[in-house]
Amino acid sequence: MNKNLVMLYTKFPEIGKSKTRIAKESTELFAYIVSLCTLKDTINKVSNSKSYDFIAVVNSELESKLFKEKLGLNVHVLNESLLQSDQSQRFSFLFSHFKKSYEKVILIPSDVPSITESSLINAFNTLENNDYVFGPEYNGGVYLIGMNKNPNNIFNRVRWSTESSLKDLVRASKNRSYLLKLKGDLNKLEDLKSFKEDIEKGSPLLYKFLANNFYKEVKINYAYN
Repeated sequence: MNKNLVMLYTKFPEIGKSKTRIAKESTELFAYIVSLCTLKDTINKVSNSKSYDFIAVVNSELESKLFKEKLGLNVHVLNESLLQSDQSQRFSFLFSHFKKSYEKVILIPSDVPSITESSLINAFNTLENNDYVFGPEYNGGVYLIGMNKNPNNIFNRVRWSTESSLKDLVRASKNRSYLLKLKGDLNKLEDLKSFKEDIEKGSPLLYKFLANNFYKEVKINYAYN
């Protein structure tokens, strides 16, 4: 077993429940395929490293079965009591739980196309000299949280899914954190255009789908604007 662990905190895509903001601007099927391609691209890039162990964190036994059977991943299922708690409590539990077995633990989502194995290894290396490492998003959120110690109270009072999420984490870390490169996640239809270069370089399944079903239409629209 490695001394490092990457947790992929995610859900198995479902039509009507995945990428709902993208779905509102397009269709539920389009949003579902975007979510599925992004998940598969992320797993293909980062799940088989000799530098760290990799596990998916999911909410149910059904999701666990899907991740194991369809994607071949090791899975940790959150217990029911944690599902009733807020995100800060869930994250605090996960880091505390896995810190019992690993020296350094990192958590990532599945919708950041420019995350790579090398960027995760760099984050682990950064934790040699820092207690915490955060990956900042352009919208003020975070695409990566890593630590080499127990979380203590770092997740208390974090305003998740807002432009203040990163700011709150940095403040709670008391200047013992390091910020990685800015990256973009895929929450809105506009993000598929803004981060097209990242998608082309780092998400081949998603790029192939978008090249055939989205980017052509975007170019046509631009021609008339």
